[in-house]
Amino acid sequence: MDNDTGIDQNSGRGWTQTDEYGQVAGLPAAEKSGYILDGWYQGSAKVTESTVFKADADLKAKWTKANPNGPFTVKFGLGYKNAPEAEVPKAQTVAKGNTVDLPDGKKLTAPFSNYEFHAWCLQADDGKLHPWKESSGVTADMTLVAGWVPKGTAVKDGEAVPEVSGTAAPSTPAASGTRPPSPTCPPPPPRTSAPGARSSPS
Repeated sequence: MDNDTGIDQNSGRGWTQTDEYGQVAGLPAAEKSGYILDGWYQGSAKVTESTVFKADADLKAKWTKANPNGPFTVKFGLGYKNAPEAEVPKAQTVAKGNTVDLPDGKKLTAPFSNYEFHAWCLQADDGKLHPWKESSGVTADMTLVAGWVPKGTAVKDGEAVPEVSGTAAPSTPAASGTRPPSPTCPPPPPRTSAPGARSSPS
């Protein structure tokens, strides 16, 4: 009888089916920014593809901090679905404490004709998206996402912009006399993992 194997990626959970011998066909990939996957564990025992499961089991990913002293990788995203891949700026390798050379967001294609580039944003621990200051030193791997606001919207310097689900901007320009929506900065692109597992690092 096949067993179900629970996959707990520190805060997410998925399932993978074992074969008739109680073995998994393959362990799922997992990603956590700034860390390297040590492997999947059942308690203190490391699980491999040759591990035989005789009952349902919960597995947990264990991680090692990657390059605590750098260099670090800074990736970029355009922040909306179906964005032109050719316009995504190339990732940069930055030494610890050095600054990143921010691409010119004004040259990017906006998701809607009535929107314009505001700033490169980073999601902070409070869950909000904050414009990244070009003078800030890089201390970890990160992804900066292009933030877009309705044209003519006044945004205070350094003000956090609210996170929105997907691309919730209007598809047509606002009607004359209506108040434009609050500045929005789409969330970073979701991390991906192998089928059967969700990568949701803590």
